[in-house]
Amino acid sequence: MHEYTVLGSVDTSTRTNEWVTATVQVLPWQECPGAIGSAARVEGMTLSDMRGRIRGEFVGTTTCTHLNDTLRAIADLDALLDLRAR
Repeated sequence: MHEYTVLGSVDTSTRTNEWVTATVQVLPWQECPGAIGSAARVEGMTLSDMRGRIRGEFVGTTTCTHLNDTLRAIADLDALLDLRAR
């Protein structure tokens, strides 16, 4: 079981991540806690760029596929902001 809590802020006018942090709740391996620092790497990314950049840049032991999945889910805010604008 991998469990992270991810908090952050998005500038809705530019759809850019202002800040993002992750904290560890439950992780199965001793290497996993080291991945939380990778969450801050999405700061400054636009929501529309997140999926591709995370898939291409967030690799190796500096991150975690489970955290990456959670971070990519933040990109869904782009579609939600479109719905809110209607």
